[in-house]
Amino acid sequence: MKRISLTGVLLLFLGASQVWATDLPTLQEQALNNRELVKRYELVVEKSGQDLQMARGGYYPSLDIGYRMTALDEASIFEAAEHSAAYASITWNLYAGFRDRYGIAAAELMSEAEKLRLQGVHQDIRLRVALRYLDVYERQEALQVAKDTLTTLSRVYQDGKNRLQVGLVSENDLLKIKVDLGGAEITLAKAEADLAKAVLLLDRESGVSLAVADLDFTVFDQLPDLDETVHNEEEVLARRSDLLLLRDLVEAAAFRVKTEEAGRYPQVNLTTTYQTAEDHFLLGQGDGSEEELRTQLVLSMNLFDGYVRGAKVNKAGLDHRSIRYELAELEKDLVTEFSNLLRDFSVAQANITVARTTIEQARENLRVTRLKYGEGLEQEADVLTAVSGLSNARANYVGVVRLLFANYYQILRAVEQI
Repeated sequence: MKRISLTGVLLLFLGASQVWATDLPTLQEQALNNRELVKRYELVVEKSGQDLQMARGGYYPSLDIGYRMTALDEASIFEAAEHSAAYASITWNLYAGFRDRYGIAAAELMSEAEKLRLQGVHQDIRLRVALRYLDVYERQEALQVAKDTLTTLSRVYQDGKNRLQVGLVSENDLLKIKVDLGGAEITLAKAEADLAKAVLLLDRESGVSLAVADLDFTVFDQLPDLDETVHNEEEVLARRSDLLLLRDLVEAAAFRVKTEEAGRYPQVNLTTTYQTAEDHFLLGQGDGSEEELRTQLVLSMNLFDGYVRGAKVNKAGLDHRSIRYELAELEKDLVTEFSNLLRDFSVAQANITVARTTIEQARENLRVTRLKYGEGLEQEADVLTAVSGLSNARANYVGVVRLLFANYYQILRAVEQI
């Protein structure tokens, strides 16, 4: 029987973890499937489809049926004391100032607008998941920096204890190292808590229960770059769903103005009614019956409605102007925001090189300082300063990477490509 070593088991476990690791695109898709927010806006899209169906109902005739029983205190020459009638009527609006046409056009635009709103919700969720994913990566890297710093300071402290025994350092020097070591332990505990909180926030945003080991951060190994032919202001104005949404709303509001104005025109209705009546409460039980088939073409026009129609027209016009102003403001805001994102992205790209160089310099400085410290040419304070410098340099690099990717994802969101 073959024995499997502990190392082999660990390698199998790590290999399986890598295979089953969750990458960012997969997590974004899971978020779209899991979030109730998406389901809510999908229902709004369905409701807009029902609104469109109701608007189209004006092109169809109306069919009504009824049964009427009448009792008089005494019979007359024309009516029996008890009589009943059953009837069916079809009414078709032939003209109402093109109200139906404008209403359908507005409903179609509103339906498209709700689809665009849902598209924007998808993009926003993808962006938030990406930023939360990036936060977990940053917190994990910060935790690793804290662990490495604690390990280095522990070695320095142990070395200081050895040097104290041979009289090369004083108790006060060793105490300084101990203070920094305690600070590193506090920093490590905080980094662990921050990582746990970042994972919980990612869980909430994605709707998936996760652990750090489940996540694949290889996407951050290669720094992003932008295609300037695609990521520009023109693409923002042409692709951004919330802009397209408002443009549809502007057109829909214009049609609503025309819909309200249609109330000023006459209406033409064609009605055909069939009725059968008997001198009894129940049909078929009377002594005689009458049948009537009547067709009417009715032209009607409202001359005064207490200024309601004028108020509706004015209100629709104000709504139209309000949405146009909102659209103009949003276009300016998005262009300004996009320009700032591009500037921040360029600065972050430049800072990456500087941060990498700083890490190499800080690492070399620590190496040289420890060598000199071992030869008695440097003090404990110099070593502590070198350790702190390397930790800060690594932390700065992680921060710059996070800023670069955050700007990148926000730029992708601006052109609806995240």
